Amino acid sequence: MEDIKLINFRRFDKLHLNFEDGLNNIFGGNGTGKSSILEAIAYLSIPRSFRGSPDRYLVRWGSDFFTIRGRVMDTTFHDISITFRLPSSKHITVDGKRIRKYSHLMETFTCMAFSTRDYAIIDASPEDRRRLFDRMISLMDQKYFVYLIRYRRVLKQKNTALKRNLPVGIWNRQLEELARYIVSVRREVVELLSRRMDSRFRIEYMDTLKGRSYGELLEEERERGFTIAGPHRDDFIFLIDGRPMKYYASEGERRIFYLQLIVAFREIIAERTGREPVVVLDEPGNVLDERTFRRFIESLRGQVIIASLHPVEGAHNIPLERLQNPL
Repeated sequence: MEDIKLINFRRFDKLHLNFEDGLNNIFGGNGTGKSSILEAIAYLSIPRSFRGSPDRYLVRWGSDFFTIRGRVMDTTFHDISITFRLPSSKHITVDGKRIRKYSHLMETFTCMAFSTRDYAIIDASPEDRRRLFDRMISLMDQKYFVYLIRYRRVLKQKNTALKRNLPVGIWNRQLEELARYIVSVRREVVELLSRRMDSRFRIEYMDTLKGRSYGELLEEERERGFTIAGPHRDDFIFLIDGRPMKYYASEGERRIFYLQLIVAFREIIAERTGREPVVVLDEPGNVLDERTFRRFIESLRGQVIIASLHPVEGAHNIPLERLQNPL
């Protein structure tokens, strides 16, 4: 990524930042908007907040739209522009041409983004783990991304039918087709990740369908009024020496696992896409000591953009508090 420009995004009316190859560090005090800039960078790859915020909450208070523009480098330079206008209009262009498929963005700019919430992934909810894995897998498999969106839409339609006591056979057939692909890709990626990590660590996939069809669950689903199993309720289990990390891993082991997970994801994404992803990390200093941080950064090739409270030696340091002026 060469630069980014924000208009009415989060707390910023206007902001323009330039980046360099290698390590970039956006630093400033709490509340200066560092995490929001990382959020905007990642938005140019997958146009949704990696922090989980709906688009309407990304619009600066008092405005009715936001715009993010970025110049990125693949084999050549590309200009990406995304404008979201309340209540729900989104306009995306790449090199001046409008695009309607998000997958085209991922082909143009691949960004792995990790929020402060992701650092606690071991103790997080299954939903948080699914969100992280879905985000990473989507970057390497566009069909997965498309199927995931379709699955969520069909699931919503089926749940509505269940609440109204309407037939759901048509929705079940679609869900089963979509779920087969989603689960197979998740299992494959889990196995690839485990192979790249320390032998003490392992990731297992918890499939809530357990080989059953949706039809077999219909009676219970009628009683409860929603779809009780499938990719939307599956989980990723992290193990150390065959035991749950949540209960048996030390803080140091948790940090090592998390860092190895990032590196492994990056390697797989680069291999699958043939592109070097930009890695975005929100305040890694909160969980890493200086030595561990250095070793981690040195293990990552390509461009890395982080947010922190202070300058980092050897990085392209961007003092946010001095740059919050109009374009």
